[in-house]
Amino acid sequence: MLQKTLPECIQQQSAWDTFMADETRPFQELRVRYDGEFKLTDAIDDRPRAVRIDHRLSDHAMGQLCSRHSIPRAHWEHVAASNDDMVKLSWATHLNAVLMSGYGKKTREDGEMLIRLYTGGPEGSFVRAILTDRFARFDNMRLLVGAQRAVDYMDTKGIEFKLWQVSQSMDRIALRFYAPGVAVDDGVRLTRPEQYNFSGISGQKLHPGVSMRTAGDGSSSLVVDPFLASSACTNGLIFGMDSEGGGIHQRHVGRTERMLDTVFNAAVADSFVRSNEHLNEFMSLQGMVVTDPLDEIVKIVKAAKGKPGMTDQLADMAKGALPTYAAYGPTMYSVVNAMTQAAQQLDDGDQVAVETFLGSLVHDLATSRG
Repeated sequence: MLQKTLPECIQQQSAWDTFMADETRPFQELRVRYDGEFKLTDAIDDRPRAVRIDHRLSDHAMGQLCSRHSIPRAHWEHVAASNDDMVKLSWATHLNAVLMSGYGKKTREDGEMLIRLYTGGPEGSFVRAILTDRFARFDNMRLLVGAQRAVDYMDTKGIEFKLWQVSQSMDRIALRFYAPGVAVDDGVRLTRPEQYNFSGISGQKLHPGVSMRTAGDGSSSLVVDPFLASSACTNGLIFGMDSEGGGIHQRHVGRTERMLDTVFNAAVADSFVRSNEHLNEFMSLQGMVVTDPLDEIVKIVKAAKGKPGMTDQLADMAKGALPTYAAYGPTMYSVVNAMTQAAQQLDDGDQVAVETFLGSLVHDLATSRG
């Protein structure tokens, strides 16, 4: 993840949004052309209309069409390469032929589809996503505006709510905020207690915060979770639904933008308060002694094998990071810190997955101790 300011994120998103637009079309009116690459079009020979969609299909949008009907993409590409009449076929017409050949599954196709476009920008023109028209567009910019409101509100309470890390692409964004030196006391008053300073690592301090993300291409729900940040490094922990963390994991479909605005604002406040509870859980691991921290890392990764980011490579990197936390002795606190430090070297998606898994682990370990 990157270090950026909120105004920089908003500026970047504004530049992308200039070239974005949405169109709705009945599914039966969409056509897929193939001329070396797949393109989506609404050009219809026997029905005059201004053509507004004539864009290549992004890999994501193509995947959405294929997965919608459980049709292997390789089959689609084989048919396209071997069929000279491909340019004349609508997706629906070809779909019927595919279904008759035993591939895929039939789904209801009489509704409107939301076609999300990027037109004429530096990256060319392409279909960003193909979604149901019930998709509530809580996009990157909406999240950024909501985050700015949270920063402004915290400022009125005398709290610095600072952006920690950012992962931002055209359609997806993840933001992590923290309050430098602030802890929540009983969810009511805000203090800056000395017990959150640790002597083991020079300058280490844990901060409560909030992790938030959304996606305008259907690849993620609106997610807001409690977050902990360490000022001595870029380590973070996310406490998601599995760790009873609070916050929200809210699907876009079937909601409205206004409804998501409301639940987002409430979730940010709730997550910030709840992050203090999880901070105390994490601190309690300093008293959980383990026989062999290196072996503990291996056991944790082995038990989570198959989960994103939980690989032997992560275990090796965590072992290498363990000496940094030697001052805390052979404890689960040292183990989790080493693993979150190793997670910083992963790509953004795996980093979030590992930090969320470790947040659940911290919660489970702390609550099992009573």
